[in-house]
Amino acid sequence: ADSPAHVLDLLTAMEKAFKKGKTNMKPDGYTYSSVIGCFSKFNRKDATEVAEDLLRRMKNLYDEYGGDSPTTSVYNAVINAWTTYSDTEEGVKRVKELLQLM
Repeated sequence: ADSPAHVLDLLTAMEKAFKKGKTNMKPDGYTYSSVIGCFSKFNRKDATEVAEDLLRRMKNLYDEYGGDSPTTSVYNAVINAWTTYSDTEEGVKRVKELLQLM
C-alpha cells in the first residue's frame, strides 16, 4: 500500500467535504504538515512538489473558504522537504522565500 498516496486521498476528501459546508471536516495545519511529512518520511522523490502543492491548497482553502491559514509547522514541513530532496540553487532560493513568508 502507498501510505503517502492514501493520506493525500484522505486530505483531499476532507477538503472537498469542508468546501461543501461540513465545517467539522476542516483540515488544519497539523493535518497538512502531517501529510507533507509522510511524503518526506517515505523518501518520495515528489516530496517537494507535493509539499508546494499542499501549501497552495491550504492557502486557497483559507482565501476562498475560510479555512485555517498556513501555520509555522506547515512552512517547516515544506522547508524540510526542500532541504531533504533538493541541493540545487532553486531549493536554496525557495527555502529563503519560505522563511520570509513565515
